[in-house]
Parts: sequence; C-alpha cells; structure tokens
Amino acid sequence: MIAFATMWGSTDALARAVADGVAAEGIEAEVFDMAVSPVAHVTRELLDARALLVGSPALHHGMLYRIAGYLQYISGLKPQGKIGGAFGSFGWSSGATKQITERLAEIGFEQPFEPYTEKFRPTADDIQAAREWGAQFARLVKERG
Repeated sequence: MIAFATMWGSTDALARAVADGVAAEGIEAEVFDMAVSPVAHVTRELLDARALLVGSPALHHGMLYRIAGYLQYISGLKPQGKIGGAFGSFGWSSGATKQITERLAEIGFEQPFEPYTEKFRPTADDIQAAREWGAQFARLVKERG
C-alpha cells in the first residue's frame, strides 16, 4: 500500500507513478492520500499489506504533519514482517524521506531500497524513475510470496 501527503501535487504525482510501477509487476497497490483518507481505514489495510510505501514533501526540513501523525499512529502496532520505503519531493530543503526512513526503522519495517526523492515538480524522466522504484518493491513482494 502507498500512503502519501502532498502540498503542491508533486508527491501526489510520484505516488501515482510508484503505484503504476507496482501494478506493472502484477501486484495490487492501494493508494491513500492522507489528507482525505481516514487513518483507521488506512491502518486496517496495512494489516493485510505486505509493504508500506510512504510519501511526503519536505516541510521545514522534515515530513509533512499528516505523515508524521500516521507513522505515530501505527508505531504502537509494530506491524511485523512488512517491507517499507520512503519517497517524496522537496523544494528548498530536503529531509522528509530521511525522517520517514528513520521512523519506519523504529517501527520495525525492513527497508531494502534507498528512498526516492525528487526536487521540485517531477519531470517525465522522474516519473519513469518513480515507476521503476515502485516496480522493484513489487518484484521483491513477488519473490517473497
């Protein structure tokens, strides 16, 4: 599953591209915009998911509050055996994906791949790279059954 927050649409575009990459590998991915998705519903979906990919733009050198709040919400659940990953965008300063990565590690997610981050609005090449980033997670999920 993919949970994201966006401010100006860049992280939304990346989330959709990541989902396209996952789907291209034959894996179903639920995409949740945390601005409109009920936290309890997203968490219920997480219990059945094999992977959680989290996206956020940078805000004041860190992740957007919606993502910070969601990661705090699931931290007490300590989901076991899940793969995680961070992606996002930034303008003047980065930091969101670093914070997400640290938080996912604290919660107990295995993070086999580097975060995916883009500066400013993603280009067509950036969208393709985000698709491939999502596809690599899907291939790992398939390998592990």
